[in-house]
Amino acid sequence: MVLPHLDRFMAAIEKRGKTDEGIDMVERFEFHAFDTAGDLAFGEAPGALGNGADRRLPFPIRVPC
Repeated sequence: MVLPHLDRFMAAIEKRGKTDEGIDMVERFEFHAFDTAGDLAFGEAPGALGNGADRRLPFPIRVPC
């Protein structure tokens, strides 16, 4: 269950890491966590990592400390 999300996570890092703008690792880890947790909890990932495309979540998932 976790490996497909990890594969998409690594593919996104590889794709975005080669660009001049770089990559926001915090955002990528949040997307990975959101998809993995959704899949484990509900049996279907919400698709935050997308299918090779960037997607913004409809709401922030960061919780202030």
